[in-house]
Amino acid sequence: NGEEWIEGQNILELKQEKVNQFKKIALNLLSETDYMVIREAEGGEVCPEEIKQQRAEIRQKCNDLESQLKSARVLKKVLSINWN
Repeated sequence: NGEEWIEGQNILELKQEKVNQFKKIALNLLSETDYMVIREAEGGEVCPEEIKQQRAEIRQKCNDLESQLKSARVLKKVLSINWN
């Protein structure tokens, strides 16, 4: 049927596992500065622009990696897509 398998997982399962992993990494990285964004939203001190930019870059990286995974058609490509 054209599916590739690795350690009991087909390529679709592996893709979803990697997407979940990337989202968890992004969440952990964003959580370090969540308080700054919340503080600003609640009328407090303004969040520094460099923090806003870093957060945007984290979100973009996660979105880009997810897109790469969605378009990957072979196992070797899926395995090569990593956060680092």
